[in-house]
Amino acid sequence: MHRQVLLLIVVLRAIAPLSVMADWPTWQHDNRRTGTTDEQLQVSKLTLDWVWQSASPPQTAWAGPAKYDAFAFHRNLPTMRNYDPVFHVIAVGDRVWFGSSADDSLYCLGADDGKERWSVTADGPVRLAPTWSEGRVYFGSDDGYARCVGADDGQLIWKFTPTDTNHLFLNNGRFIPFQPCRTGVVVDDGTAWFSCAMLPWKDAWLCAVDAATGTTDDERHFVKSLPGRTMEGSPALSSKFLVLPQGRVAPRVFDRTTGKDLGEMVKSGGGSVVVVSLDEDVFHGPATDSRKGGFRQSSGQSREVVAGLGRGNALVVDGATSWMLTDSEIIASSLTERKVLWKVACDCPFAMIKAGDTLFVGGDQIVAAHSAKDGRLLWQKPATGRVFGLAAANGRLFASSNTGTVHSYATPDSESSKPDDSSLASALSTKQPSLSDVPTLDDDRLLGHWSFQKSTSTSTSVHALHGPNLTLSGAPSFSRIGQYQALELDGKRQTVMVSPDFRSVPVPTAQFTAEGWVRVDQLQEWGSIIGVIQDNGDFEKGWILGYRKNRFCIGVSSIGGPGRLTYLTADHDFNTGQWYHVAGSYDGTVMKLFVNGKLCAESNQQVGDIAYPDRAWFEIGAYHDKDEYFRMRGALHEVQLYGEGLSEDEILNHYQTSRDRIPAKATEASLASGPWLQFTDPHSAIVRWTTAEPGP
Repeated sequence: MHRQVLLLIVVLRAIAPLSVMADWPTWQHDNRRTGTTDEQLQVSKLTLDWVWQSASPPQTAWAGPAKYDAFAFHRNLPTMRNYDPVFHVIAVGDRVWFGSSADDSLYCLGADDGKERWSVTADGPVRLAPTWSEGRVYFGSDDGYARCVGADDGQLIWKFTPTDTNHLFLNNGRFIPFQPCRTGVVVDDGTAWFSCAMLPWKDAWLCAVDAATGTTDDERHFVKSLPGRTMEGSPALSSKFLVLPQGRVAPRVFDRTTGKDLGEMVKSGGGSVVVVSLDEDVFHGPATDSRKGGFRQSSGQSREVVAGLGRGNALVVDGATSWMLTDSEIIASSLTERKVLWKVACDCPFAMIKAGDTLFVGGDQIVAAHSAKDGRLLWQKPATGRVFGLAAANGRLFASSNTGTVHSYATPDSESSKPDDSSLASALSTKQPSLSDVPTLDDDRLLGHWSFQKSTSTSTSVHALHGPNLTLSGAPSFSRIGQYQALELDGKRQTVMVSPDFRSVPVPTAQFTAEGWVRVDQLQEWGSIIGVIQDNGDFEKGWILGYRKNRFCIGVSSIGGPGRLTYLTADHDFNTGQWYHVAGSYDGTVMKLFVNGKLCAESNQQVGDIAYPDRAWFEIGAYHDKDEYFRMRGALHEVQLYGEGLSEDEILNHYQTSRDRIPAKATEASLASGPWLQFTDPHSAIVRWTTAEPGP
């Protein structure tokens, strides 16, 4: 009888192996940052279980990638310090923890319901994932401190800084010390390592403190000054050494026992991701010292480059195999044979982890799962925002996005116990008002009217309220502005094309008015809201409504004009990150420019019909001609094009009737940055802020 029972148990285990439940105690699962866990989730049954939504999105340390290396003449470079685009999650048991760069807090949620258990606030943004170890949670902050709190209650156990936190400077709108803690804390064998650094002309600090007490009272623990270092991003730890990323500069290797500086990776670029394999090789990137910019494999001992893995955004390593996520595919490679095992197309380019034999990837408003064995697509579900953070623990997949959203996907207890994908909308409905559509206009002078709402758009097009539909490419993303939406443009990937040949669609001939609601997030020498233009040396044709550096402008070339474009610029600057109604008109004799309904410039240099080039793009959100292509980094809410020069009263009326859709702008002096609290004791704090005069 006993043999029969034992045999039955063995057979059942062979047929249905017991699932392995595992924690995710630090960023990318472990101190080597492999991004791999043995836990196998029930992929096909995962549904959205709960959503946690921040009141404000993450406030990143670095606003975006350096798209152009002027010294090396390299363009289209990947970001090197994209370590905090989301609130990165860790999960142990029935709890979830993450830090917030929006409100300077560390949060603890229940893993089963997403409800807040506790939160603690630092004096600066918490940018990286915390670390759990032996019932304690460790995290670093821009206030220059590393902290240790109780995992169950958030009570402070210790905090430590090696630097002067009284002398502050303004960075990202915040007053912080010259050495913020932007590495997080890595913990192993009773020691907590972290670094405080940022500016290469200031000393950096490498710290190894007692994990239980935060002290350096014995020979195992130390604080070392490191001139000229810029450590930022999560470090990786092997049995012998500690690897710290440095942003633009190659990662640096330190002896984990003594803190001795062993040097940087030789002939390598920077990046904010470092991964250590079991054979002590170090993978690092995305590097930008080559035209491709990608991941590299280096020897941890010699620090010499072993192999280049190509351009990628995320890397997972498990045993002798690596998986790299690029803008368009997943590439699996053998590390021992140094060859590609397979490639598969993937439209989720932002994040990747491996759970059991499944690769989970994060994209724009989507998460998906692929087989780690052959790349087959297994599962996909909607998400809010761009998913740059993933974690898998105890039967759940956690996905964090750049909208400040944390999603939890789990297997329902029964078919009817949990809602399906529609729960995403219902979970967020209590946080945000319902959306409204932009009203259509009854005006026979319109040539085009486009509202950038998800309800009128697909992943490849925008349905026009009037005129030709728009073609979208580059994974378009939409954000909310009150009860409406806007198309977010990252300045790199998106295109908003009316037509690649302007002659195939209606365009103005003798007169026009172009107007729209726009938010510019990054200044550039030449920027466009909408236009048809060629400006190549002495050949200047077409028209444009756009901006030059920090001033809006209109450009026109006419048949009876001086034979070149006249660029008419506003009489005042605009502020980045702020919404404006911009309009430009030309009635055959006079050019006018309006900002928020007010006339701010006019010119009579041009006269007669518009002088068009033989060939040009008709595009929105990009200055595009034969020699140059400068895409907008910002957002578009609405664009209109008329075949007539509208009057000043009409343009003012358009602004006044649509401005209620846009968040109100202060009419009195407003905050330029702050306020910030710096606690001097548990009951007292210093409040700092700066003010700015209102814009036009």
